[in-house]
Amino acid sequence: MSGLPGLGRHSFEGAKLVIWDLDGTIWHGVLAEGDVTPIGRALEVVRALRAAGVVQSICSHNDFETAQRELTLLGIWGAFVFPRIGYRPKPEMVKEIIACAQFRVEQVLVIDDEPRMVAEAIETCGVIGAASEEAVTWTLPLPVADPESRLSHYRVLERRAASLQPNDVLSGDGFLRRSHITVELRSAADLADRVLDLAARAFQLNYTRQPVTAAEVAEFAARPEFELRVVSVRDRFGDYGIAGFYVLDTTRRLLVHFVFSCRVLGMGIDAYVWQRLGRPELAHTGEEAPSMAALGRRVDWVTEGAHGYRGPIPQVDVLIKGGCEVEATASYIQPELGAATLETIATIDRVQRFGHSSLDTLMSLTAGFGPQLDQVPWLRGSETALASSKWRVVILS
Repeated sequence: MSGLPGLGRHSFEGAKLVIWDLDGTIWHGVLAEGDVTPIGRALEVVRALRAAGVVQSICSHNDFETAQRELTLLGIWGAFVFPRIGYRPKPEMVKEIIACAQFRVEQVLVIDDEPRMVAEAIETCGVIGAASEEAVTWTLPLPVADPESRLSHYRVLERRAASLQPNDVLSGDGFLRRSHITVELRSAADLADRVLDLAARAFQLNYTRQPVTAAEVAEFAARPEFELRVVSVRDRFGDYGIAGFYVLDTTRRLLVHFVFSCRVLGMGIDAYVWQRLGRPELAHTGEEAPSMAALGRRVDWVTEGAHGYRGPIPQVDVLIKGGCEVEATASYIQPELGAATLETIATIDRVQRFGHSSLDTLMSLTAGFGPQLDQVPWLRGSETALASSKWRVVILS
């Protein structure tokens, strides 16, 4: 322990966003000064957090492209969203990441090898902090059923943030009107797991703060006086999936549950749905709930119906072949669109072997080059899944 105030934590429990430093945290050494050596346990933690559905980002004093290349070689670049890699003050970059990801500061964990940097982030940003040598010893969270789907929704937020014009803000009316936001309200009778997950995770936009069980969800779905629906959201940047749900007691005109994901914070979805339902009363437990003032916001940028949720997207299996840079490409393929299979150039002792490059594919597809291909020693004997009929899309680097 460093002895600095604010440091000290013993698990990842409650952390929904983990922000990593790089030098001395993900690898030994300073990247700007030459070669670095990966810290195996840190890589293990990154992969475990990704499998557990925890959102991860980077705040590091480094050159962006150099750091991206190193993280890609390590196979973990695709685990991060909203990376801030540069030479601005770290608290400033941490605040930007939190604003983009839309988590509460008490749900954010900053991991850095320099305790003073962690203490500064705690004091300036209000986050939780931990020294890297301690964090990597913590018990890892359990994996969840579909972590990549959750990560893909935050990539949509990443694209939204990247599209901002100089005077825009994510929650500004002008930007929202240009976002072409569409929603669909549909029955949640067969979506109990998603409802329970939202109820457990959502806080900032949980207006009713009522606990809910699987048995209660089944009862709401079965009783005609209750209207149980989920809210699916998409805009021109992508699909946010199911981003909210409500339970309306139609006899009393009372919202028993009214809950939305922080992914749609500031988009006016909550206000649109509440006004569409006729501004019913909200039940709550007496705990501090979000202000209802936001529900009175005039929303003229949300449309509903056929252009909202369009049902399941046909799955497309994708084969991606090329160098290590294609790992970053694969990370942008949303899981609901299909499975991405990688055939990348193998790196052994930091030396690349080209057995899975695109060159062998291109040559083998060209008539008459088979014998020549067999004579190239670094291509000879390579195996490719290209011949499979399952691929609908093949991407060659």
